[in-house]
Amino acid sequence: MRRAFASGAGCLLGALAFVGGTVGCTIEPIDISDRQCDEAHPCAAEYTCVDEICERNDELDDAEAEDAADDDANNDDASANG
Repeated sequence: MRRAFASGAGCLLGALAFVGGTVGCTIEPIDISDRQCDEAHPCAAEYTCVDEICERNDELDDAEAEDAADDDANNDDASANG
């Protein structure tokens, strides 16, 4: 009788280990490159809105990053004055 319980518990533990191993995988982050953006729909933190399209910060060249920063400053000034 004790052996039947032990083998049943072993099967249960094995099943839990299998389920835990398959559920414990990682999920890749969503790439939002090329999605539209504007003041009402900003990009995520690691992206910058360039010509109303979200661009990854690490893919921007220096000129694009400066232009985007200038656009943000101009939009902030316009909304504060408007």
